[in-house]
Amino acid sequence: MRLGLDAGYGHTKYAYFDEAGEIKLGKFPSVVAATKDNVSDLSRGVYCENDEAYYVGDLALKQPFTAIKEIVSYRDLEKYAPILLKEALQIEGIDGKVTQVACGLSPAHMSHIAAFKERLSSFELNGKKEQFEVVLYPQGVGAVKTINY
Repeated sequence: MRLGLDAGYGHTKYAYFDEAGEIKLGKFPSVVAATKDNVSDLSRGVYCENDEAYYVGDLALKQPFTAIKEIVSYRDLEKYAPILLKEALQIEGIDGKVTQVACGLSPAHMSHIAAFKERLSSFELNGKKEQFEVVLYPQGVGAVKTINY
C-alpha cells in the first residue's frame, strides 16, 4: 500500500486508497510534546525514539505549553517526520500495510533531499524497526501523485 504524506508546518496531511479502492484523506496537528511521563503504554499518539518520549498531534496539544514543539523549521521536520508518519499510519489503522511513502518537500529544502529521504526510509520507534520506500516530490505533489497512481 502507498501513502501520500505532507508532513509539514501546521498540519500533517495524508492520502491513500483503502483495500476497497476508496480514497481516504486525513490530517492532524504537526505538533509534538516531549514527556518524562512513564509511557510504558505506547498507545496511539505516544512514541519513543532514542530514549526520548513524545506525544504527537491532539495529545501533544493537551500537554503543558512549555513541552509543546511546533514543527516550524526544516530541522524540526527532519527530526520528527518519522513520528508524524507513524501517527498517520496509526490513526488510519494501516500500520504494517504501507510499504511506500510519497512525500512532499518544500523547494526551499531541496538541498536536504537525501537526508530527508534517508530519515523516512529507515527508523526505529517504540523499539520497532520501520522501513519504507520513500519517493520525494516538490511540496504538495506527493499526495496528488499517490491519488493519480
